[in-house]
Amino acid sequence: MSNGVDTTKIIVMNLNLLSKSSVFLTRQEELDLALKKCTEYSFGLCNTKKSDIIIYDSFDGRLISKNILLFRSGEIFYLLNPRNKKYIFFEFNHPSAVFKISDLKDEKIKKALSPASVRALMPLLLMSGVIDVYNLKNNDKKTIARCTICRLNSDSFTFLVVTPLKGFKDETDEFVNLLKSFGLNLSRGNIVSELLNKYPELYITYSNKIQTVLNQNDLSDKAVSVIVAELLKKAKTNLNGILHDYDTEFLHDYRVSLRKARSILSGVGDVFDKEKAKYFRGIFKTFAQITNKLRDIDVYLLRIPEFREELPQYLNYGLDDIENYLLKLRESESKKVNDFLQSPEFKADFGEAVGFFQKGYVDYPGELAGKNIYNVAAEAINDRLASPVKRVKKSKSMTPETLHKLRIDFKELRYLIEAFGNVVYGEKTEALLNKLKRFQDEIGLYHDYHNHIIMLNYILNEMSVKNDNTEKTVKQLEKIFAKKRDKLEKKVLERLDKFLQKKNISKYRPRGSK
Repeated sequence: MSNGVDTTKIIVMNLNLLSKSSVFLTRQEELDLALKKCTEYSFGLCNTKKSDIIIYDSFDGRLISKNILLFRSGEIFYLLNPRNKKYIFFEFNHPSAVFKISDLKDEKIKKALSPASVRALMPLLLMSGVIDVYNLKNNDKKTIARCTICRLNSDSFTFLVVTPLKGFKDETDEFVNLLKSFGLNLSRGNIVSELLNKYPELYITYSNKIQTVLNQNDLSDKAVSVIVAELLKKAKTNLNGILHDYDTEFLHDYRVSLRKARSILSGVGDVFDKEKAKYFRGIFKTFAQITNKLRDIDVYLLRIPEFREELPQYLNYGLDDIENYLLKLRESESKKVNDFLQSPEFKADFGEAVGFFQKGYVDYPGELAGKNIYNVAAEAINDRLASPVKRVKKSKSMTPETLHKLRIDFKELRYLIEAFGNVVYGEKTEALLNKLKRFQDEIGLYHDYHNHIIMLNYILNEMSVKNDNTEKTVKQLEKIFAKKRDKLEKKVLERLDKFLQKKNISKYRPRGSK
């Protein structure tokens, strides 16, 4: 029997339950029968009220995945700390149902949430019920405990929480043992796992990684269309979060899904008619391109706290000017993106793409249509492996621009392996992807430092109101980023040289065709 989750509703009403209470999960008829047998005790009703509890998490379920439980009743939030299994409760009033971690003022709360690495939280599930609080009295008519009974409106489960009053723990334990002897279940389980058992809708299966599992003998055009259709579904899933500006991750995942779809069409698009593949690559590029500037601003704003730590205190005022400018710029860019995503043209083009990759592709076969997906994917991965090797051979020096292009090469390789790795590499796929991503992230960090310098100067030139302090801040950050970039460059080049060695490349090369 699932138990435990709805005790959170009781805890909302009884702050004394943090460590001393006994919690039973039962059904109303079972509870009534057990309490009637407790003839040596009496119950005096002292409070009845309806209560709603709202459970919060990030859009991709990071809190619950880390066994962290955050819920709210009224303006009071309750946070289950997974390390000591105790509840922290705090009052927090926010004008929106969705709020950012940075909106919280209590550092203790932020620290408790930090293992999940979330930036924004939103309501996932609302439960309602009726809570009755009774005074439990012994034969001498002395109140020895508080009994809280929670009846959920949505199902037949009832929760009884027994909390001893000071000086009456032993007597209360006797009452608890009596209930146990009558067959009531004492809940001692993990509240979060029990919550998931009872309310599976809280188990968020969203991932920006490709989840489709292919078989080696799947037909190429059908296999590719299934993958692209999944990516379009992921992109669509993020639209509501972008429009409501819940979290910058919605925009990021939307862009990643489209980028993966474009890369896959570039690598194995010949399973479809060439013109159709080219057409949809162009559409996906347009879908993402309109968001480029907004994403750049988001990345920069997310790095502001890091920038503050790098600067002496007196230059933080200049950073305030830059941040305020970016926030205003973000408002206008966000509106442009929202207008585009809500436009009839976008909806029509997106719908056309979904329709094609769900079933329309069968009318537009390419030269590789109907082939074994292993052969098609293996050849595409081999071709993609050759790209960074050729680029390095042609390049006279490793400029930031060359490294950026190499980063794109590795991204496109990783997307192909993510999509088709299970049929090409089997169990080795995850290890190859992780190694590739670590290297790609290092090049990405190098590129970020380089881009920060360019972006800073762009911002400085665009700002209508600036002062000497702002210019000094920019100059100081330029020096910091240039130093970090140059320090990382040697490491990146060494890793690049090692990665491109035949011994390593051969690990990624598919073993023949089947």
